[in-house]
Parts: sequence; structure tokens; C-alpha cells
Amino acid sequence: MKHRLYFYLLMVTAALSSMSVLHPINTKRTQKNNQCTICSDPITDPVTLECGHTFNRRCMNKQVKKKAICPTCKRATTYQPR
Repeated sequence: MKHRLYFYLLMVTAALSSMSVLHPINTKRTQKNNQCTICSDPITDPVTLECGHTFNRRCMNKQVKKKAICPTCKRATTYQPR
């Protein structure tokens, strides 16, 4: 019985790890393409928040007027428009 359980856990672990390799979750996909995730335009005047996400300055200026959070991960930010 122990061997069956061990074998089952081994199979489940292998299946889950292969799924993550085949379908990785990439939350910064558009940032790798140097695109702002707010407007989808190329980043020309970058602002990088404490969480590491980067956006166009004009987009972040509008965002923080509404709410001072990162639009990607929803973390609070201390960014102030200039």
C-alpha cells in the first residue's frame, strides 16, 4: 500500500512539473517585448515601480491619479508624478 501511494505521488509530481514546463506562467510577457502593459505602446519614457514592473511615464501618471497601485500586480506604490 505504501508503495502504491509513493508511486502515485511520484506520478502526480512529475505530471505537475511537466505541465509548468510546457505552460509557464509569464506575467511580464509584454514587458519582455518592451511594451507598456497599460497602453501596449513601446516604452519610451520608462517608470519602474518598487515591484519591478515598468510602464510609460504618461500611463503611470494617469494611473496614480486614480489609485496608487501597480496595474499589473496591484501592489501599493510610492510613485509620484512629476
